[in-house]
Amino acid sequence: MRKPAKQRAQIIREMTDVFRENGYDGTTLSKLMQRTGLERASLYHYFPGGKTAAAEAVLEDVLEQLSENVLATLTSDDPPDVRLTRMLDATSKFYNCGNDLCFVSIFAIGADSESLSNSLRSAVATWLTSLEATLSEAGRANAKELANAALSCIQGGLVLSVAQSDPTPFQYALQYLRSAMSTSS
Repeated sequence: MRKPAKQRAQIIREMTDVFRENGYDGTTLSKLMQRTGLERASLYHYFPGGKTAAAEAVLEDVLEQLSENVLATLTSDDPPDVRLTRMLDATSKFYNCGNDLCFVSIFAIGADSESLSNSLRSAVATWLTSLEATLSEAGRANAKELANAALSCIQGGLVLSVAQSDPTPFQYALQYLRSAMSTSS
């Protein structure tokens, strides 16, 4: 009896783990096939462009989750300080408390796709713009600089956490940002 076909969303979730564990350069079609249980022909059926198309699908899914779970916190009707706190809480949850590598690191290095680069640039720009607007609304005169420093702190904390196999640097980064972005500073 033939196995039922997998749903594309399930395949993307499985591939997400492969890219997270191996980075873009370390991810191969063989690793994607092994994790998803798909044969090469089936993988190409879902992703005709091979590894690049798979990476684009993974990044699209991740950025959609980022938008729904993190960026949306910055555009609510809540007071700015509440939105900032919720954004940091959502960021922690999104990155599994610092246990998951960020996709900026995964796809910014080694990815040879203009589509991946454009998607990353757009997502980062959206996050920066939304964060800057919220910080400005909170009365922070240095909103642009603080927004850039905040994302740098988040991304750097994630990289250090993965490099040390310890989520503490990411958690420290968020703790620092809670203080740095506080409207009472």
